[in-house]
Amino acid sequence: MFDINRITGDAGRASNQVLCGRDGIGNPERSASSMGGAIERPIRSTLTSRDYAALELRLLEALTEGEYFHLFPAYASAKLADADVQPVAAIADDVATANSRVIFSAGALGQQSRILILRPEQTTVGLTISVMTLLGLALLGMRGGQTGQFFRHDGSVASLTLHSVAFQPEAASRSKIGS
Repeated sequence: MFDINRITGDAGRASNQVLCGRDGIGNPERSASSMGGAIERPIRSTLTSRDYAALELRLLEALTEGEYFHLFPAYASAKLADADVQPVAAIADDVATANSRVIFSAGALGQQSRILILRPEQTTVGLTISVMTLLGLALLGMRGGQTGQFFRHDGSVASLTLHSVAFQPEAASRSKIGS
């Protein structure tokens, strides 16, 4: 399993108290130690083994290159540590995986549709959202109908609902094989 402390040392230990859910599905509660925007646990996620490996690589690249939003490493490492990792062929059809089209509501914004992508340089405004953003990272691994909270870039917390997964590559592959 991924350990951010292995990479960041004591600084990682201090920031590793991220994104918690009292009930384990992403209904965060702030603690006294979270004044700087930390929550202790991420939204409960199910990741494919491929998405897990890709997210781990994105995190390592971000840390190596030093190009990331300050909350991203702790948030991503908590997601990796807490994820239920499934083989690609076994992932449920309602899980938001890389390259899935997701229908969601975030904060006060209305319902939106985006394709979750792994690489930020492939972002197309209004069409895609990268998992290198805090919102994209929160959506990755959520299930249709799941709600929780995520960090905004200003450190505030906003509500998040994944209404549905309109397209999932893994499900599309299974339906083609079954035809």
